[in-house]
Amino acid sequence: TKIKIIHHAVDTVVFKPSSKKPVKKVVLCVAANTSHKRINLVEKAVALIPRVEFLAVGPGNAKQVSHEQMPKVYQKASVFCFVPQPWEAFGLVFLEALACNLPVVTVNDPVRQEIVGEAGILVNDPENVQELAAAIREALNKDWGDAPRKQAERFSWTQIAKHYENLFDSL
Repeated sequence: TKIKIIHHAVDTVVFKPSSKKPVKKVVLCVAANTSHKRINLVEKAVALIPRVEFLAVGPGNAKQVSHEQMPKVYQKASVFCFVPQPWEAFGLVFLEALACNLPVVTVNDPVRQEIVGEAGILVNDPENVQELAAAIREALNKDWGDAPRKQAERFSWTQIAKHYENLFDSL
């Protein structure tokens, strides 16, 4: 069986960087508040970092917004952190964050390695809150330039559509 992998895509026109930097340092986690999403680990890690706020957005969290409002939520953050279980699917939230030029802190597994590339920090043991906090601190202090945005552009609809077109042509 011949298999062709075509990744999910992100709308880089809708999800784009803010024209100005956020005033406060905010670590954003976008996920439903369920145990396998492990939002609690991110919250505990952020609590160890002075003068940094934690914001969880999604079903079951204090803040829930429509998908149309999400670009503005990402634009107000400094770092995106989500450490799901390894069986978690691809995760469009990673692409949305990257498209808004947010560095990502996440789990070191093959799926996240491919999504995040060099535009974030991968953590081997996200249940080690000290290790997770150190990774978040590093992400907050590093000058990422436009590396996150460039990584997201690899998954833009323009790029992913070409993969579909090539697949259809080959059939």
